[in-house]
Amino acid sequence: MNYALGPFSPDRDAALTALVQLVPLLPPGQLAQRLRDHHVAGKVDLLATLEPGDPDRQWLESVCETMRQLVAEGRHVALLECSRVRGAEGVEYAVALVDRALTDTVRPGDSVQAGVAILRAPACGLVAVPRVFRKLCSNGAVLDIGCATGREIEPYEIDAAVRGCLQPGSFEAMVGRLRWAAHEVVFDGPALLAAARPRSASGALLARWRQQGDRSLWGLVNAATSLAHAEASWAERLELERDAERLLGVGLERGSVTVAEIAAMR
Repeated sequence: MNYALGPFSPDRDAALTALVQLVPLLPPGQLAQRLRDHHVAGKVDLLATLEPGDPDRQWLESVCETMRQLVAEGRHVALLECSRVRGAEGVEYAVALVDRALTDTVRPGDSVQAGVAILRAPACGLVAVPRVFRKLCSNGAVLDIGCATGREIEPYEIDAAVRGCLQPGSFEAMVGRLRWAAHEVVFDGPALLAAARPRSASGALLARWRQQGDRSLWGLVNAATSLAHAEASWAERLELERDAERLLGVGLERGSVTVAEIAAMR
């Protein structure tokens, strides 16, 4: 279920866009559950469902307070998703947000926004990871921004972690790499996947890439992130979204587009 977080409600338009993309990927039963969740999205505040002494309340309130502060500073922060999933190993919480002010174009008609996902799962503790959010399909990609994110943090570190993931300079560098990927044609998809070793199944990833019809490295990255979005668990989704970095890393080593050409793609 996609909850509100204090005064912040999830972006229903982005969620609906994501649902449309999931139609060919999910079995009917799972798709029906996602549709039911979308219908009630944002109608319940997650904080209101937690007892005062609940151990997850502190960090969730810290996320909410950081969002309030960023909005007060003039940042265009929006909540994408706030979820709680009960699994065999315990309860998993995730909050995904973006800063609409940090928006840039990868290629005409295809833009991305800077974002961050905060996850608390039984297997990894509390972590914050930088993401870019693609407006065209509402998928996210976890990319390396060269700072100490992705490590386990304490609730009092939430503010610094979120701000660290929403740095304009880091976002600009990420967009530069994505522009390069959009201009780099992948001639041998299986060979690139063999070198990148993505977490997604190579057969499913290649099939999705070919189905989408975009033979660029950016197209391959988007095929990977669309598969990730089909995961109900945010811990698994973020791990699959890291395939974006795995693919870009290998593609950058093999690519023919130069750094100077990347800079000229603005």
